[in-house]
Amino acid sequence: MKRTLTVIVDSREKQPWPFPVHFARYDHALGQRVLHEISTKKAELEFGDYILEEAPRGCVIERKKNLRELLTNCTNPRRRANFVTELERLRERCAHPVLVLEGDLHDLSTGPGSETEKISARDAFLGLMMEYGIPWVTVRSRTRDQRRSTGMWALALLLAGAKHGSDWITQS
Repeated sequence: MKRTLTVIVDSREKQPWPFPVHFARYDHALGQRVLHEISTKKAELEFGDYILEEAPRGCVIERKKNLRELLTNCTNPRRRANFVTELERLRERCAHPVLVLEGDLHDLSTGPGSETEKISARDAFLGLMMEYGIPWVTVRSRTRDQRRSTGMWALALLLAGAKHGSDWITQS
């Protein structure tokens, strides 16, 4: 069984992740491997940075390019208000929002800024994630291989979120 799926990338993404052209997954309901052909297209999204066209409200990925952006979004009053609005939209309009942070937690602990700024950003971020119930993951994306891997995992996330509680993906 083969099915074509389209990842919509927000047109404001300057360096979008590369997605595989072919993607295999195991469908437990069907008891078989399913191969998908993947295409991408750019469009200005109302919220989030990556969605699956076939299930636009299933899973939405909001990407933060680096931990510095996250720090600013959590501690600058104007940027924080915008970030909170983004989180509210994600929670209200999609079943499975996910925040993907490029970088690792070590970067947040050792990067630029005073110790107080780092602690403040960490605690503000974790508080917001708990308040809005949005899961988050960190990914490395410095090298070409890391970016490819991130695209593959992001696609898997989009498919998992779309499929959860729905049989859309098993329909031909």
